[in-house]
This record gives sequence, structure tokens and C-alpha cells, in this order.
Amino acid sequence: MRHLFGPDDHAAAVTERLLFEPTCNICGLSSGYMVLAPNGSARDCRGEDRFSLVPDQDPNKILALLRQHLHEQGFEDIEVEQTEEGSFPAQTPIDTTLMQALIRSARSVYGTEPRVLPRSAGTGPMEQLCLRYGVPTVGGGALAMPIRASIRPTKT
Repeated sequence: MRHLFGPDDHAAAVTERLLFEPTCNICGLSSGYMVLAPNGSARDCRGEDRFSLVPDQDPNKILALLRQHLHEQGFEDIEVEQTEEGSFPAQTPIDTTLMQALIRSARSVYGTEPRVLPRSAGTGPMEQLCLRYGVPTVGGGALAMPIRASIRPTKT
């Protein structure tokens, strides 16, 4: 696992990196006739990446940095196409009334203290709710599994 998670493979360190550091995920690769019209060739290739950003990162700047990196590495022939509008990362503070209500509910339902995480490793349209409109947003996580119960505000 060291090659996947780095030199420190302790669960706490891996979780910290997962929740507090940005990620770039390769979601798929394809080439040749599978995605192109019959006149396509096997030299054509497509891939899809997704980035999970952390607070204070600008999705437009990250896209520009990706293009710059590819160019600097000699990949001028790679075209980077943005297929979805990027959104700014956002999260709800743990001390909000909504979060405290969810924690109390989990405690009452499962009879155990829930593990509360400040953000998730996933993504969603939290910019519109949290940043633009100031609406607190929380996710119940694995509330159906009391042994692994987690409650966390969602971030992008």
C-alpha cells in the first residue's frame, strides 16, 4: 500500500490526506474505434479526469495549471476540454445548528457516539448552497451502519 498512499501508511495519515488534500482521479480511458466515428484511428485516445478540490482552490486556476503542466512536459498535442463547469470547494462548519441536530439524532438512533468528519472525499454542488446562498449542508454518511457511523458536512 505504500506505493498508493505514500511513506506513512497509518490509517490516520491516510484519512487526513483523503479529506484535506486535493485529488486528481482518472475516471476512464478509451481509444480507437470505441469512441470515434468509423474514420477514427487507434492513435486517438480519450480520458476523463475529475478533481476534488479543498477550500481556497479555484477550479479555473487548477484547469489552467493542468494545461500548463501538460505543455511543459511536452504534451502539446493533448487537448484538454472542460466538459462540466467547475465549482469552488465549500463546506459547512461542524458547529452549525444543523450539524449538531444530526449528531444528536445519530446518537439517539444508534446509541453510540458518531464519528464526525469535517468533510468527505466526494464532491457535489455545495458551492451553490454553502457559498452562494449561505445554506448549511450536511451528509449523513454511513448512518445505516452503527459500527461505522459517520456524519460529515459535504465539500466539493
